[in-house]
Amino acid sequence: MRPTGGDPSAAAAARTLDELHRFYAAHPAESLQDDALLCYVLEHNRQRTPVNSTHLVRCRLFGTLPTVTERIGRLLDKGLIRQVIDVDRRVRLIEVTPLGISLLEKRSRLIEAALGPDFAGKT
Repeated sequence: MRPTGGDPSAAAAARTLDELHRFYAAHPAESLQDDALLCYVLEHNRQRTPVNSTHLVRCRLFGTLPTVTERIGRLLDKGLIRQVIDVDRRVRLIEVTPLGISLLEKRSRLIEAALGPDFAGKT
């Protein structure tokens, strides 16, 4: 039993989350929400599961439609994602570009450097 009581894994998760927030606070050009959206879309791209803005709103992880639309526009402007027309030509699907993948890899290295080498094994 731990002297402070409580769940040790919850405490470790809280510390990691706090460290991540400090990382993003120290790197104001970085956006935790943009990174999360990029990671989410990339994972779906790799599984060949289509993702569009409606999907992102329905999953309730990235905000309301105006928030998601604004974030997608920002990522499009930066060249981190691209939109492709679906087969039925009514839906624009979102894909992470090679530049977006490169940015996520770079960000991962920055976070690992900030949090230490053990962080990579925790994700």
